[in-house]
Amino acid sequence: KEYGAAAEPVEQALAAASRVLPLVTVVHGIGASNNGYWPEMYVNMPIAGGPNADHYKGDTATPPTFGGVSSFDPAMFARINEYADNLVAGRRDGRYTPVEVATWLERLAGEADAHLATARAQAPDPDGATFRRLAVDVAAQAGLGRFFAGKFRAGVAYALHERTGDVRHLGDAVAAYRKARDAWAEVVRVTNGVYRPDLTFGDLKSEHGHWADRLPAIEEDLASLERMYDAARRERPEASAGGSAVDVTVPASRGNRLRFDHTTPAPFVRGEEVALELVPVDPSFDGHVVCRYRHVNQGEDFVDAEMRWTGARFQAIVPGSYTDSDFALMYYFVVHGQDGDVWILPGLDDTLANQPYHLLRQKVR
Repeated sequence: KEYGAAAEPVEQALAAASRVLPLVTVVHGIGASNNGYWPEMYVNMPIAGGPNADHYKGDTATPPTFGGVSSFDPAMFARINEYADNLVAGRRDGRYTPVEVATWLERLAGEADAHLATARAQAPDPDGATFRRLAVDVAAQAGLGRFFAGKFRAGVAYALHERTGDVRHLGDAVAAYRKARDAWAEVVRVTNGVYRPDLTFGDLKSEHGHWADRLPAIEEDLASLERMYDAARRERPEASAGGSAVDVTVPASRGNRLRFDHTTPAPFVRGEEVALELVPVDPSFDGHVVCRYRHVNQGEDFVDAEMRWTGARFQAIVPGSYTDSDFALMYYFVVHGQDGDVWILPGLDDTLANQPYHLLRQKVR
């Protein structure tokens, strides 16, 4: 009723905007403490040694740098430094990369903005408090998506510079970080005068403040990166000419991916082995497949099992000694194509809201 004809685009704007922060939180698992990590009002972890370098120390992966931050799901998402290592070595491991995540965030931000504009044009009272509250929150989440997208791209470019010494990567990092800074400044603009100047739920630095308070640290980190780039260009002017040595603005091509069929087995009996099968629609497929499984227990690592090709399907066995547990099983497949492409099945679909692995429950006796 409140939104009238704008109800559908309002729902679509919220659907896109509401995916931004969950994605950031999963991918950028900078700290497990909600006292220290507040992604909505991010205490900036520097790329180039700016302020807050020690804020997350002790509550994040080693090294405690932006490029070293692990995902909360490291089996699905590669950290920046790992991705840079893979790029330099010319290899793939199938995990989603920071550049792919940046692309998703930019898409979500664009969809949120576009649907919000449609909603504004159709809303019965676009200047009323109800619509304005919605518009501010959607715009802020879209801005956060663009900030983290830019920072992920900057982090990858900087990591590549560290590994190759290529000055052009520093230029890419600066350009991407400037876009990230501008996106954060836009969040400051749309929230100023709307939210309180100090949103407080505790006395720690990361438990109160406003987006405006976080901007100086971002700008100082960017300035540090700019100084580094300027110095490198003065030292090696010939090396900074031309474009990027490796284009990190788009994800690496994943080619034409073959479809596979898989049926989740019936619930298993504790202590009995479980057979898993994956069938390529094209039996001439000449790659190989690894099955990764573990108990539904986040304290455990995945077990890798190379799947055996029978001439028509890939097969793997989870031994009874492993199923002899209180836990259900979760598993997914890593497909290695003959062209060097690697990908995860089932993986994430375009909604980013599906279950990217299979769940196999234990039979109740």
